[in-house]
Amino acid sequence: MKKKHTIYFFLIAIAIVIIVSVVVFNFYLAKTENFTAVKSEGNPRNYQLRKQWDENNGYCGETCLITACLRHGQYFSQYDVRGFSYESTNEKNSPQKPEGQGEHATLQIYKPCGKETTYKCQNNTGGACDYMHVKCPVQGQWDNQALIETNYADLSKRLHFKTESWSSSQNGKKNRGKKTKEFYQWLLNKWNGKSDIIIGVYETVDCFAGFGFGLDPSDPNYYEGQPDYDHIVLVSNIVKKDDKKYDLYINDVGNRDTAFLPYFDDDTGSKNKSKYYKPDWWKNLTFEETNYIFKIPYPQGVKTRKESNNKNTSGGGCYTIPNNDEVDNKKLMTYGNVGIALDGILDIPPKEAKSKKLLDINIVPEKPYEFPTPTDIYDDIDDKVKLTEDKKFTSNARPASFEMNLTVNILNLTKDKKYKILKFDNIDNVTGTDYTIIAKNASNNFNSLKIKKNSPFIFKATGNTLTFVDIIKSSDQAIYRGYEII
Repeated sequence: MKKKHTIYFFLIAIAIVIIVSVVVFNFYLAKTENFTAVKSEGNPRNYQLRKQWDENNGYCGETCLITACLRHGQYFSQYDVRGFSYESTNEKNSPQKPEGQGEHATLQIYKPCGKETTYKCQNNTGGACDYMHVKCPVQGQWDNQALIETNYADLSKRLHFKTESWSSSQNGKKNRGKKTKEFYQWLLNKWNGKSDIIIGVYETVDCFAGFGFGLDPSDPNYYEGQPDYDHIVLVSNIVKKDDKKYDLYINDVGNRDTAFLPYFDDDTGSKNKSKYYKPDWWKNLTFEETNYIFKIPYPQGVKTRKESNNKNTSGGGCYTIPNNDEVDNKKLMTYGNVGIALDGILDIPPKEAKSKKLLDINIVPEKPYEFPTPTDIYDDIDDKVKLTEDKKFTSNARPASFEMNLTVNILNLTKDKKYKILKFDNIDNVTGTDYTIIAKNASNNFNSLKIKKNSPFIFKATGNTLTFVDIIKSSDQAIYRGYEII
């Protein structure tokens, strides 16, 4: 009898251990599931959740583009995409007229670095902006951000995307003056055509009151937001309810979730926030309240700047679509809606390929962030850096990198057919001017595949997908191209 009791107690102990383990494991999953893209109505294409850097006026435009790149077999650091953005902005060192209007498009842009230029310091803490005579810092200067209506088309082409832009502002081209309902129809058409879409949205008083939204204009912390848009986001789904109603889902690249980084690895410590980084409203958020995918219903979520700043008219969401349908505020209505559709990769397989179609490749980075983050330009200015030509802005310095795994998924294969995968470590080496892939330029430094060093990865498909893990540094470029061979 005692022996039986002993066995029973032993079995009960094991059961308790299993139950506790499951609870702990599920708790861990709950702590991490926000950072792994999950297919849902809000994210059916499984866009990865990437956290933008908040410094240097924010890297939202760069991070949206990087997120789209991952669906097309290419990984970049935010630092490099900001550098590409600068090059696109200053291409040929010749001024160009931007399509948009407002704070994002009317500054002294397209000025080459190396020359002194007066530019407007964007001050998101409220109060007056300052004009400063400084040397051009590539990472920190307001003009060098990836912005939809100024440099995004050229930047996207630099990363080998076909594009189509929308700008209904007074400076827009074919879409000038068009209404927001027409913008929504364009969004729906491009989404149904499988494009990746990036747009500008307003932030609202409901989620960003700490920035100064909703305060009396006489308050020193008052901030009314940008007249054209506050934030660049990636469209993650569009659900048509009927002919007049849509649900637009957006991926805000971690803009609202500023408490994101400390929840990852214990060894990262606290985020190195700039002393200018405000607000600290996020400190009161619980972990479960963090989010990346937001829904903006149409037409309820279409608001003017003024409506977005007022709790009685904002609609209660975190983001709104700028309203270009109303005519009661002519000053704001000149800015219109802006967006860009990435219509696929421009690259063409080389002659050895059996067809002119590239393989579908997507990438899932091990970590959805880059840490540490760069120094903020406002720290450079506040510290009274001597702005001489030989003085390097600390905000221009590339942050330290870390090693991470990339899970590379090769999709839509045909069993028993033969394929070749090339890896490039520099986007400029991938193709010639006609966008035909130059195979000999591939570095093929696959860091985990058991193949000959610097050789392409050639395989015979045993199913419709193949997955392998590659190892890179977070600061690397990693571009994968694949095609069928004979």
